[in-house]
Amino acid sequence: MRLEHEIFTATVERDKEKQIRMERENFFTNAAHELRTPLTLILSPLQELLGAVQPSDAIYNKLTTMYRNGTSLQTLVDHLLYVQKIEAGMIKLRISKVDIVVLAKQITDSFGELADVKGFNFTVELLKEPLLLWIDVEKVSSAIRNLLSNAFKYTSPNGNVTLKMDRVEIDDFSFCSIIVSDTGKGIPEELQGRIFESFITGENTPLFSNKVGIGLRIVKNTMDLHHGAVILDSIPGKGSTFTLLIPEGNAHFSEDRYEIIGTPEMEEQSLPPLTVQVEDREEKPSNRKNSLLIIEDNEEIRHYVYTLFCKDYAVYEAADGEEGIRIATDKLPNLIISDIMMPVKDGFTCCRELREQPRTAHIPILMLTAKAEDADVLHASKIGVDDYMMKPFNPEILKSKVQSLIVQRERLKRIYTKTLMLKQQENVELTDGNASNDFIQQIIQIIEANISNESFNVKMLADQLNMSQPTLYRKLKQHSELAAIEIIRSVRMSKAASLIMENRYSIQEIAEMVGYSDTRTLRKHFSEQFGVSPSKYMDKE
Repeated sequence: MRLEHEIFTATVERDKEKQIRMERENFFTNAAHELRTPLTLILSPLQELLGAVQPSDAIYNKLTTMYRNGTSLQTLVDHLLYVQKIEAGMIKLRISKVDIVVLAKQITDSFGELADVKGFNFTVELLKEPLLLWIDVEKVSSAIRNLLSNAFKYTSPNGNVTLKMDRVEIDDFSFCSIIVSDTGKGIPEELQGRIFESFITGENTPLFSNKVGIGLRIVKNTMDLHHGAVILDSIPGKGSTFTLLIPEGNAHFSEDRYEIIGTPEMEEQSLPPLTVQVEDREEKPSNRKNSLLIIEDNEEIRHYVYTLFCKDYAVYEAADGEEGIRIATDKLPNLIISDIMMPVKDGFTCCRELREQPRTAHIPILMLTAKAEDADVLHASKIGVDDYMMKPFNPEILKSKVQSLIVQRERLKRIYTKTLMLKQQENVELTDGNASNDFIQQIIQIIEANISNESFNVKMLADQLNMSQPTLYRKLKQHSELAAIEIIRSVRMSKAASLIMENRYSIQEIAEMVGYSDTRTLRKHFSEQFGVSPSKYMDKE
């Protein structure tokens, strides 16, 4: 009896701890999401203002200070969310084979400029030969930047900051060591054992730094995920040394959850660009009569996005997903910009219903949202969202994405014309051309609404057209030389061609997006339709 009581008590306590942990995680996640909306209304207009004034203007330095501190707040919000993902075990590596020497040089070059301006003695000692490591470039880069940033932050001007790279053997295993040392204030002994926990900073917090210590917790998690280590050696009053140990090879990942990606372009990532100059494209939306629909429950955000596009587009607005579906069905805009978290119907429900309706299935959708979790991005992709952009956003990048999506849609129309409409023109004398065109367009819209469904077939097409299969065959024979199954395949291949031109997805991803479970069949059908393989299609165009 006593044993049963103890088991029951332990179970209750465990459930209570789990509930408290989940409530804490939900609090930070929701708080971070709520902070992103006002941050959008601060940072995005600031980027526009900075692009409109000259560095010599008196107000430029004040705007830059506002922007930098706003960006620091955004970084803190991102870190809060990241720490919650760490606690929940949600972090997964995206690894690739990278020359760590090149990566470290790109990072240290950006800090070299800071050292010159602030008067630090910054020394960098890298390996003479390339060293290829299997790492998550984004996370390892962030770890190195965090250590360097702390070193400069806690070191007085004229002090010394050093980054040294080496190769070491520990218990017969090879590691790359990256050592960041400084001559700053050091870390008190009583804190050194807990410095990699969240919210530990000690008393030596600089005047303008964040009051919450999260960065080193993220650094430790990054090293743990890489089966490496981060080691601290600090003497109060003399300085600190942090050593990152990253294992060579990739055998240590054998039992982990990870994703292998192609070699990423390692670019300098410090402060986000203040402005983005959008280059003139050869292709632009054909005229100024293009229309947009903005679905956003926050009135200020909705109005701000409206001001970005009202000069060049006819802009419609909706305050929730249900109203958005109604306006989209009625107005048929060229593109939809939608939030996710909204009353009545959220962005995911709105997008799914728009994709299921033949009348609106073809409209490109761009999600503009504060929800930053990978699961949300993945879910958005699966239900047919064309692009995804986080708040706060750069207004020039948003404009560029909108223009690009409309251009891609126009390009897709031209591909359809080449692969479907031209073949029907040979029979145009036999029937009413406009009726033929409307019928084919209706078929295309239904196929597009189901394009990622591998099981979609002629019977399902006939059902959605409210006709029998024999009737469908008969009408198609009147309007086109293509059979129903050939039209379904042709629309799938045309969409694949459009996605290839975007140069954003792998062939495997494109295959899944157009309803193929294997790339071999996709390549076969693609080559039959366009005369070249998917990999050579871009060069042909």
